[in-house]
This record gives sequence, structure tokens and C-alpha cells, in this order.
Amino acid sequence: DTTYQRHPWTTATCHEESAESPLPPVEPQQGWTPLSEWTISPDTTVDCDAEGWQYAIDFYRDDQFWGDNQTGLHCRRRLWSRSFEDTCGQASELGALRLPPNDASLVYDPLQALV
Repeated sequence: DTTYQRHPWTTATCHEESAESPLPPVEPQQGWTPLSEWTISPDTTVDCDAEGWQYAIDFYRDDQFWGDNQTGLHCRRRLWSRSFEDTCGQASELGALRLPPNDASLVYDPLQALV
């Protein structure tokens, strides 16, 4: 997610599986339908390299310690995003979104995963 924490829909059982996956190992829960393919989302608060990667000495550092230069750094992260539609009304029930009263459609786009 945007705080670079493990997303609850992650299917990977270990860090190696996530690292080796070409796309985020994330499957939507029942009632969520993908509306797009996965895309790399450049983080506008931290510099990224040409492929969207950010580098740091370890994963537990603040954003200020992440950047686009990998020299001497062991960890990397990249932010992915994909749009989903809530086909069962789960998001509004969970309080994830506030919908206008007459809005019959819902598009939910904060699902972002770190690989």
C-alpha cells in the first residue's frame, strides 16, 4: 500500500516469492473486480529510478532515506497500482469510501502493492 506495508490481499507466503514475482502477488477478495492491469506508480514524494525502484539501507527507514541511487544499498521497493470495482458494496459497508448519496457506481483505486 502507499505506506509500503504488506497489503491484506497479498498471496505471497514469503519475501522471496514477492521479490521474484513479475507482478504484485495480490488477489482481490470476492466482490472486487479488476478494472485495469497492474501499473508501476511513481512515488512523487521520493525519487525513483527509470523503472520505478527506490533504494535504501533497510526497509524500516523513513521516506527521507529512500532514493533513486542504488549504490551501496541493499533494499529496494516499488509501488504498483490497479483499479478495482466493488461489485458487492463492501467498501461503503467497511467505511473505506464515502459515496455521494445518488452515486450508483463505485470505483476504488487505493489498492497499491509493494513488490
